[in-house]
Amino acid sequence: MSMKNLTVEQKATIKKELVDIDIDKLYEQMLDECYPEIDIIGLKYSPSQCQKEIDPCAFRCGVNYYIDSLCEDNELIEIDNEYFDYNEVQEFLDGLESQD
Repeated sequence: MSMKNLTVEQKATIKKELVDIDIDKLYEQMLDECYPEIDIIGLKYSPSQCQKEIDPCAFRCGVNYYIDSLCEDNELIEIDNEYFDYNEVQEFLDGLESQD
């Protein structure tokens, strides 16, 4: 099953049956795993919190670049501006085909 040629019905079924991924949280997790806590006069903050609060534009750009790279690497698939785990969608569609 090609993921590039999903029908309208398949997309609707995926959106109904699978849970979409919160891309902001996914990006925040990546930032917090890759970078150390930030110390500001003795108080510790997560990298994601700092970027999101200090420069929301950079945060949004980072989310977009990160999600684009995950889509290019076939880790996520975008369906009508929602993002799903690529392998989970593939397994779901394979299961639908086997029922036919």
